[in-house]
Amino acid sequence: MQLSNRWIQSIKEKLESPEVKDIREIKAFMLINDQVYKRFSDEILAKCIDEEFGRKVLDEVHSKICGLDGPTLARRIQRLGYFWPELRKQANELQRNCKQCQLVIDPKESFFVEEEDWRRVYIDYIIHDQLPDDTSSAILIK
Repeated sequence: MQLSNRWIQSIKEKLESPEVKDIREIKAFMLINDQVYKRFSDEILAKCIDEEFGRKVLDEVHSKICGLDGPTLARRIQRLGYFWPELRKQANELQRNCKQCQLVIDPKESFFVEEEDWRRVYIDYIIHDQLPDDTSSAILIK
């Protein structure tokens, strides 16, 4: 058995054992089809994996989201359904050492360009009691 697999086997044995010494240690874990899963407070189930496979998942996900804003790398991996004890620590370390992840997005940059004044649709509706002709403007009023 690999060294990094021992933690999964240990949890599995405790889950299968009728006599558990410390229920707090395993209350967040469950056994489904002979696989160990961790249940998070928001009810997300994450498959417990060994550190070697976890490193591959970490690198793959990081390569896809590097530099993006939003949930942390560790949280994204949990949402994909994976967990290992060192996940958060390794993800934080990877992002801390990545130059692309450290770049701060300039708040003056905009990813959305307003083509026309969105208030115009509402003003026409209120003053003239007239619905817009195009569908995209009509959606704004709904």
